[in-house]
Amino acid sequence: MSFSGPLAYAAVYFAAIVEGEVVFVAASVLVAAGKLNALAVMTLGALGAATGDQMFFYALRGRISGWLTRSRAIAGRHASIVSRVQRHQSVMILAIRFAPGLRIAITAACAYGNVSPLRFTTLNLIGAFAWAAGLLTLVSRVGPSLLQHAGVSGMWGAVVPGVLIVLFIWWISRDPGARPLTLREPQGRPEQGRGTTSSGRPEPVEGRTADPGMSQDRQNPTTK
Repeated sequence: MSFSGPLAYAAVYFAAIVEGEVVFVAASVLVAAGKLNALAVMTLGALGAATGDQMFFYALRGRISGWLTRSRAIAGRHASIVSRVQRHQSVMILAIRFAPGLRIAITAACAYGNVSPLRFTTLNLIGAFAWAAGLLTLVSRVGPSLLQHAGVSGMWGAVVPGVLIVLFIWWISRDPGARPLTLREPQGRPEQGRGTTSSGRPEPVEGRTADPGMSQDRQNPTTK
């Protein structure tokens, strides 16, 4: 398989539809090596990214509202959610490409918030081209230029920043809830093995006797 033929450009487009940072970064490395055309990679990557976002938007538009209103908690806050999405819709749409792990959630929020299809399509295309141009520039131009001063040249000047970018994207998109949970026994729990009396009080621990004088003082308090 050739890494510089039509299949390589097709892979950039289709991979960008489904969260394709890894493939796009690899294509940017090949751009730095002179194997692929920079303009073609940027254009196809941006169009693929926008295609993926808008597929979800138009698929959920008109449907997600009916699904979510089945939840009383969400249905009760429908007006509030729509109002917030409408206030920040431009920022949210532009941020979709720069929020790995949250792209579908933000797109669904825009669909639920009745964002204009024309606004979503236009701003999403702008964001997608900014995402593609930024990644391509970092991997194929900025990274190699900086690493050249450190003695790293050739393709490695693009591979190193590419790997760092992929690791960073993986780190910010990982699930924070995957950490192991620790169970703690609640404080104030009665000692194991102790029963209760008919009045609901815990039985005295075996081996301990109540001081009759103390209990009598509690029942008949005196003042000095």
